[in-house]
Amino acid sequence: MEAPLIQLKNVAFKPQEELILDDIQLSIPKGKKIRVTGASGSGKSTLLKLIAFLIPKDSGTIQYQGRDIKEISPMDYRKKVSYITQTPQLFGKTIEDNLRFPAEVRNESFDSERAKQLLKDFHLEYLELNQPVKNLSGGERQRVGLIRHFMYEPEVLLLDEISSALDEDLRESVWKWLVNHAKEHQQTIMWISHIEDELIQPDAEIHLEHHTAEWREL
Repeated sequence: MEAPLIQLKNVAFKPQEELILDDIQLSIPKGKKIRVTGASGSGKSTLLKLIAFLIPKDSGTIQYQGRDIKEISPMDYRKKVSYITQTPQLFGKTIEDNLRFPAEVRNESFDSERAKQLLKDFHLEYLELNQPVKNLSGGERQRVGLIRHFMYEPEVLLLDEISSALDEDLRESVWKWLVNHAKEHQQTIMWISHIEDELIQPDAEIHLEHHTAEWREL
């Protein structure tokens, strides 16, 4: 049996003595589409942020490819495991400033042709790389933030309401691209959203309730 790509063992998150998640046991295989569900406040975003190594757990272990993520440098880990939020933080002055950043942290040259192709894939071909980010709409900002994570191929995508600012047609197009791209590159997708339920059929579901998680094959 193939070893899990990501494994959580006895993971708990309890900031300021308020229990959010407790005794989380999950084995996440490679290349699966996984929906994360639960009531508001059940810890869905918290779970993704724990897996993304963005917030510290209070107990338990999280492993990536059999290795405790504490033993992996955060920069190296985030090259493989990308957390994408509905309100991406764009920086610098232009779109290029944002799409160039992944190359800069790798000390590599910026692939402007890939950036232009991704802008086209996400229906932003009308934008130039020197476009000021301050002038972008909410939906454009979401897509530029998303594209930044695809300038290099991650192994895991943790998607937290990433298309909430898009209209229905754009949302469908973005999710179709994401699913096809993930399948082609054997990427694992975990997502939180109520909107995409009819656009993407998950392989499995993680349901959060009463501070813990249940894995459901679909």
